[in-house]
Amino acid sequence: MSSNLNRDSVSRSRMFVEMARQCDLAHRDEHEAFLDAAIVFARSALHRLQSAYKRKPAWSAWWASLASDPSIQFLRYHRNFALHEAPTQVGQVVYAGGGHPLAFDHYCFEHYTVPAVETLTRHIDRIEEIVQDADTRFR
Repeated sequence: MSSNLNRDSVSRSRMFVEMARQCDLAHRDEHEAFLDAAIVFARSALHRLQSAYKRKPAWSAWWASLASDPSIQFLRYHRNFALHEAPTQVGQVVYAGGGHPLAFDHYCFEHYTVPAVETLTRHIDRIEEIVQDADTRFR
């Protein structure tokens, strides 16, 4: 049960990252919205895990062990900010002479040389690992 629900969340998160990756500069608003959606769906995979497995023995200890995971911290912060305060805080890169034609080259979370879509892909990959681990342990 949980496996399909979580894979759907991860798949949808990846779909929104891919949609963000394809936006040109004229569609910056869409690009930012797709980043927000990718974050929300990746985080929902974790919420669905919690709903499915929180009554299992050893769940609490396993879940607590993930508290310092950088991907969980990143998604928690950005999802909460996007849902409760304002659109996701993301850096923008401005290039002299117009720069690159695709929006993803103009947005970053960690460093201007690392597009936001790459950062999100890395975190989504980690969430997928966590989902698979939980399904193996608790299903």
